Amino acid sequence: MCEDKIYQPQENTQTTQVLNELILKKFLANYGLIVTDQEPMPLYGLKLLSVILERNAAFVIILKKLQLTAVLLDYFQAGHAKFNAFTVKIVRAMVASREISIEELLQHDIIAKLNKIM
Repeated sequence: MCEDKIYQPQENTQTTQVLNELILKKFLANYGLIVTDQEPMPLYGLKLLSVILERNAAFVIILKKLQLTAVLLDYFQAGHAKFNAFTVKIVRAMVASREISIEELLQHDIIAKLNKIM
């Protein structure tokens, strides 16, 4: 996904369409199972999701529809077993996409969590 010749979300090439379909049908459809599986599977799932969102923030809408944004925001706290650099990148991408409302972020105590991390 990091190769511009292969994955071009703005141009919607054939390879991009195939990758998007694969992400939707295979990865995101099973994401709940991935993050609840035994280690190291959740770590790989978070890492892959961070790369996906870095390349195409439009997937935040899908995460929201699948009700995964709340789960990921719950992971975003110091001391949580799934809190790591990939979780930070995911939450940063979700906030930057502006698909998550300020109210929803505040419901998940995002400011208090950020203060504890800093």
